[in-house]
This record gives sequence, structure tokens and C-alpha cells, in this order.
Amino acid sequence: MTDPADIVIVSSPLQYMNAVEQRAATGGRPADLVIVGDRHGGAAAIEALMRLKSPWRSVRRHPRRPRPSRFVPFLVRDLMDAGHRRSLEALARELSRERCGAVVIGDYRNVSQRLLAARLAADAHVLLDDGSVTPQTAAYRADRASAPEPRQFDLSWFRTRLARRAFGETALADPERLTFFTIYGPLLEGRLAPGDRIAPNAYAALREAAPAKPRGDAVWLLGSDHAEAGICEPQSYRRVVLGAAAALRAEGRRRIVYRPHRGERPGKAAEIAEVGAMELGLSTFPVELDYLQTGERPAMTAALASSAIDSLSVLDPELEIARIALPDDYLKKRADHIRAVVLAHDAFNPRLRVIAPEPVAAP
Repeated sequence: MTDPADIVIVSSPLQYMNAVEQRAATGGRPADLVIVGDRHGGAAAIEALMRLKSPWRSVRRHPRRPRPSRFVPFLVRDLMDAGHRRSLEALARELSRERCGAVVIGDYRNVSQRLLAARLAADAHVLLDDGSVTPQTAAYRADRASAPEPRQFDLSWFRTRLARRAFGETALADPERLTFFTIYGPLLEGRLAPGDRIAPNAYAALREAAPAKPRGDAVWLLGSDHAEAGICEPQSYRRVVLGAAAALRAEGRRRIVYRPHRGERPGKAAEIAEVGAMELGLSTFPVELDYLQTGERPAMTAALASSAIDSLSVLDPELEIARIALPDDYLKKRADHIRAVVLAHDAFNPRLRVIAPEPVAAP
């Protein structure tokens, strides 16, 4: 009798990349992939990644949770979410026709992924890294009261009492036991909920498949969607990035490549790169994959608060890593989450150094 196939559910290019790595670590056990669309429209990037590597027995695609304009009334949003939830329940029934081995998800905060995982009878549950939120997820499972920004794990569907009465707000149970397939094992040791465990991800398959490349003198300055997400004011973000570029040039770094976050507005990213005399490095792939495939690897990567500097430090232990210091008045929303990300960077990367942005003129 053959072993049951695993079901892997992802919603972003980074989650897909980690899913492929997790499949290699399991020895190639059969798996079915479910792609649930994400907030940045990452489906096209995932499709591109699949052309490079697709170790799946089958692939299903499902639309993301609706994200209407903020001007749409709450009740209308609830009606849209009710339809999305109903479609997920139908997908879960289809997936349940066969017993599955493990259910692997990419984001513990994603209510669509969590609903599918909760409806499937599985031998095990596995969580991939979706950036440096992994330590926060482990903390939440171990002790919700002390976890940073516990509201990010709110899995409620509806905003209005009427919708909750009409459709029912069924709570999604947390998996009794969870395996973290993660690069952040050292930060999780001794801090896990009972029954949880760590499966280390060293990106062994990716590193083994990547040929050796020469190192150049460029700095990759990794962008962020902080302004788009309302985490900071647009002018604050602009000042920090341009100040970081100025600080790097004061160190003698002549070539700086600004690599926008996939959630950044293209026009904004292009304007910042132009004003800062930086090259604009556009890509549909995760920066980690671009790093392995580039013809000449950078001398250094720097970021405000990006898990990419953590994964890049695993992919290349010789790469110089820097974090851009955030001014005291920078954070306007989700401050606890961003501070937790920054603390994770500093704890995870012993060789990380902090760069203070140079003062720049207001836009």
C-alpha cells in the first residue's frame, strides 16, 4: 500500500520556494499543491517558479479572499467573504476524498489556508516560513498573552453581527501539534508549545543546485511595502531609503541596486531609485532565488525589516548583511510586529550590522 500524498497550500512566491525545499527534505514523497491567491497577486510569480521546479502530483488553483475597496460597506464585504468561505469548503470536500499524509501550509495567519487545513484529516501539520513571522507564530502558540501583536492571528471571517448570525462564525481550531520547517530553529528552541517541533531548513537543495558565482561590489538595498500597508508615512519611507543610500555611499559603496518589494507601487519605487541614483532591480522571483541565479552576486544586502536578509544569510554565510535603523517616529501601525521582526533579525544574524540613515532633505 502506497503512502498517502501530502497536501501543500501556498499563497506567495516565498512560500512556494520553501515548499519545494520542504519536498526535497522529505525525500520526494508525493504531494498535491493548492495555490490560494495572495494579496499582492503572486500567482503569476508562482507560475514562473513552477516552470523551474514543480515536484507535484497535481496542482489546484483557488482565488484569494476578496479584498474590495475600503469604501465598500462591511455587510457587502461579509457577503463576499461568505461566498469565498463556501468555495473553500467545497474545495476541502474535494481534497478529502483521499486520506492525506501531512498538511503543509505557508502562512499561519491566512484564514483561507487555515480553513482548508482544519477540514482535512491528516497525520501531521507542517508550517513553512513566510518570512520572520515564524518566531511570532511559535510564541503565539506557546503563550498568546505574551505574543507580539496577537491580533495578526485573528481568523474571524465577518465584521457584522448580522453576517455572523446568518452564516455562522465557526472558530478554526489550532493544530494540536505543529512542525515548523524553518530557518529560525535557534530562535524557537525552548520556546515551543508542547507537542510542536522543529524541522530545520538549511536550503540544502537550493544551495546544492546553485553553481558558484563571482562576487561583485554592488549593494542590494531591499525595499519594503511599509508605506503601501500604512505602517509608515510615504515621506518617512522615502527619507529612510534615501538616507540609507547616502550612508552606504559615505562608506564608499558606489553601486547600489534598489530591489522593490513586490507590494510596492512601481512608480514610487522608480522615483526613489532615480532620486537616490540607484539602479532599479525589478524581478518577479523571490530575492533569494534571484541571488542564486544572478551572474554576479552582490557584496552586501541591506534592508529595513525584511526576512530576506535572514534567508540570504543562510544561503550564503559569507554575504555581508546590514539592517537600516528605523527612526523613532517611523512606525505608525503594526509597531509591535515590525519591532519583533527587527529583534528576530538581530538575534538570528550575529554578523548583522546596523546602518543609520544619513539626514536627507524633506520631499
